[in-house]
Amino acid sequence: MKKAVKYFAAFLFVITIFMGQEVYAKEVYYTNSKGVSFTKEQYDFYTYLTHDGFQEHVTQDMLDEIAGADLSKIQVKKVGICPNPQRRDDNMYVITSAKSLEMSNYCYGGYCSIYSEVEWFGDPTVKSYDLYGTYFDSTISRIGPPLIFATSTDYQNDEETIVYENDGFGAVVQVPTTGEDIIIDMIYNYSGSGTVFVSYQHAMSPITLANAQLFNIDLIGYGGVFDFYGAAVGVYDQMPGVHMDV
Repeated sequence: MKKAVKYFAAFLFVITIFMGQEVYAKEVYYTNSKGVSFTKEQYDFYTYLTHDGFQEHVTQDMLDEIAGADLSKIQVKKVGICPNPQRRDDNMYVITSAKSLEMSNYCYGGYCSIYSEVEWFGDPTVKSYDLYGTYFDSTISRIGPPLIFATSTDYQNDEETIVYENDGFGAVVQVPTTGEDIIIDMIYNYSGSGTVFVSYQHAMSPITLANAQLFNIDLIGYGGVFDFYGAAVGVYDQMPGVHMDV
């Protein structure tokens, strides 16, 4: 009888381990190159915020911000510039053939975050220093440094020069020189409320790193962000920006 009890207990132990492994396998949908593991719901959440593939940029700290959340109940706001808009809302959607600019926002657990992405539809003729930045209206202030990722099929760079001002910032981005499917992401946390303006400006002719920093952050500037001076005047493409009340 004792042997039977022992065998039954061992059997239950094996079954418990097997079931635990099975549950774990179901919970972990994807693990990125940083060792960060996502459930299916978390993976889909980042895809909706930005694009499929952004998960490679997510750190454990970023994922911890939404840990335990019912992601289906987090309200995500999105605006964007796209090549074939399905709708127009307060002129925040316009047509551009070369690239798209999209902006997302959500708040959860004391964190409020802005995610934005630029997607190129072809290969840029000029691959110099582009600009990606934000103007904050009203009481909004950035928490911590922004993260900017410029990627292509065989290139990734997250080392950017960032110019900070009291009401926003501008990042000087080296356009990927090799590979296809260029996407440039920007994310940051913020506090306060008001309107956030996001702009991406493409250099139509080569420009040095020093000259690319000749701008002020100002609502009257290109895309509601970049007001150029000196050698930077006339270099950038004046792409419209996006804005969102948060």
